[in-house]
Amino acid sequence: MKKFLYLFITFSFSLPFYGQNRQVIDSLLQITESDITDQERVDAYIKIAFEHVGSDSTGANFYITKALKIAESIGYSEGRMDAFYVQGRSALLSGDYSASKKYLTQLLSGSLELNYKKGIANAHYGNAWLNYYQGKYDESIENHLKSLEIRNTLGDKIDISDCLRGIGITYKLLGEFDRALDYLNKSLDIEIEINNQGGIATSLNHIGIINSLRGDYSKAMDIYFRALVIEQELDDKSGLAYTFQNMGVIYDLQEDYTKALDYYNRSLSLREEIGERRGVAQIINNMGIVYHALADYEKALEYYQKALDIKESLGDKRGVADGNLNVGKLLDDQGRFDDAIAYKKKALRISNQISSDWGKVGALISLGRSYKDLKRYGEAKSYLLEGIRLATEVKLIESVREGARLLALVEKKLGHFEDAYEAQILFQEMSDSISNVETTKRITLLEAQFEFQKERDSVQFANEKERLLLDQRIKEQRTTQLTGLIIVVVLIVVILVMSRYYRLKTDSNKRLSVLNNEIQSRNESLSALNEEKNNLISVVAHDLQNPLSGIIGAVDLLDNKELEEDQKKLMGLIKISSSRMLKMITDILNVEAIEKSAESMNIESYNLSEAVTAVCDSFSKQADAKQISINASIASDIQALVDERYAVQIIENLVSNAIKFSPEGKQVEVKLSADSGKATLVVSDEGPGLNDADKAKLFQRFQRLSAKPTGNESSTGLGLSIVKQLVEKMGGAVRCESELGKGASFFVEFSI
Repeated sequence: MKKFLYLFITFSFSLPFYGQNRQVIDSLLQITESDITDQERVDAYIKIAFEHVGSDSTGANFYITKALKIAESIGYSEGRMDAFYVQGRSALLSGDYSASKKYLTQLLSGSLELNYKKGIANAHYGNAWLNYYQGKYDESIENHLKSLEIRNTLGDKIDISDCLRGIGITYKLLGEFDRALDYLNKSLDIEIEINNQGGIATSLNHIGIINSLRGDYSKAMDIYFRALVIEQELDDKSGLAYTFQNMGVIYDLQEDYTKALDYYNRSLSLREEIGERRGVAQIINNMGIVYHALADYEKALEYYQKALDIKESLGDKRGVADGNLNVGKLLDDQGRFDDAIAYKKKALRISNQISSDWGKVGALISLGRSYKDLKRYGEAKSYLLEGIRLATEVKLIESVREGARLLALVEKKLGHFEDAYEAQILFQEMSDSISNVETTKRITLLEAQFEFQKERDSVQFANEKERLLLDQRIKEQRTTQLTGLIIVVVLIVVILVMSRYYRLKTDSNKRLSVLNNEIQSRNESLSALNEEKNNLISVVAHDLQNPLSGIIGAVDLLDNKELEEDQKKLMGLIKISSSRMLKMITDILNVEAIEKSAESMNIESYNLSEAVTAVCDSFSKQADAKQISINASIASDIQALVDERYAVQIIENLVSNAIKFSPEGKQVEVKLSADSGKATLVVSDEGPGLNDADKAKLFQRFQRLSAKPTGNESSTGLGLSIVKQLVEKMGGAVRCESELGKGASFFVEFSI
């Protein structure tokens, strides 16, 4: 549920902020000081004021006052209407809805009296966003459509695109994603047609948000990076802040909280710099969610309250509903369920008032959790069923998944085992649609591509400077060109002499080329067959996961107290066998994934000492079960150049194997040291050791050795193969030393 609430809060803020474009302002100020008419000067001041909207309300009001004073003195009525529009937008983004309504009403009535179509269209457009922020979404769409109808007759494509995008944003908030994408893509097409880079980035951001809401994180991140490149070129701080926020959401959903906070802090810094109060509140709220997930409740509550205070001061009903729901979830985690329910019901009440389906889903499913924890299962079921129904309608996959998980537990407590099983299956289906192994790889690759692009741009700039220096040197060294020419003539003579020799080799080279082509063709055929085989293995293994997960889930739901002893033993055997098979399938999929993971590895300096210590601690129970002691000798603060995820997997495989092949009552030695630019990990056991035949096939796939696990543990023959591939992909080396009957020692080396 945390992920869904996270998305709702982050993406509910949809109106793009405006940031000052210093170049535009300076250019316009120069125009106002030149020899122009008073009417042109009014238009210039209004444009300057508009550049300040959303970032500097004082500056906006200053230039609007100047524009109004001149407009009234020369009777320029259309200029007065344009000034009212800017005042209405400025008041809206400052949170003063009543003042915004006043200015927009003046704009509409005055424009109707003048039959000023642009003013009428602007009034409807301004009211569309005013209704949007007040939670009146149907009225917002109606206003957008009225504005669009007039703007289509006026033919200003930027204004038309703004209306289309506004309609798409509103449908996005209502959960009508297909309709939202239709309008957003129309807006994007117009922005591309007129080459409006800022508009392209804005539309891309909202399209990326919808893909994220639908669970396609890699596609969303791809779109965000496209927007980010544009915003950096434009130095658009407001746009950059919004894109950084959206990227932070993706990393939070991946539970990579360090990167999430990094992107949030980038966004917060930019928004504080340009004075975007709504954006500041949004980012602070998201950071509170991260600290909540990290169980730092005191810090989470501090951030939640800061954000809530800002939203209340702005009269943001949706923000207030979100804040109450956040506090309710925090109270849940502290065991204060009655207090949590009060906050959540307030959030549900506000969401109903503003017709926010997202808010309703979040409150309903969260209330189901609270009543479950209070053991009031009937009430919990009622809220969860309604939440799942509504989440399914608006296609909020994460919410359906969380609701199904909670419903399975509630149905089990009510004794409805068949319903519990159906809920468990729904939970598994939603999990499979979200948990895509390639997502993390794709995001990492995209980020690397973006950093590479920046690096390449900087290198190109440096190369340009070098080229200029080289040109200067060439001019200064023209006297050396004659010498170079003489050398070229000599080389030509040598080439003519040698050409006869090469002609003699031509025929033999042609024959060799034909033979090489034939060999290459055969190699390509073999490679294609091997790829087809790997794909078949991967598909079969992946398709076996779901039924096995269903079997394990069904066994977990059964109440063992109601079974006879023979039945309990059979159920235990089913669970053990299914778990072993699922482990084998996971190993097979891991092997296939590792072969494709080289480009996505994130090699960086990582504290190997902490990782080895943590792994040893995590295997203590497994070792205790066989009365095996793990003796660790770990040097402190050894930093190695590795991929964090795969380094931990390597250590776990080696320690697990050592325990698996050690008899009861023996010892496992784990040592970590550093010397000569290398970090060396040694894992030794007192097992049966390896003969020469075993050593020859030790790191190959699917190899069963003569030595067997001592506690009837299962072995797929893939663990050491995975270790070798991972180590070598990170530039390391692995080897084994063993004598039959004297145990085995595995040595792994990484660069420091």
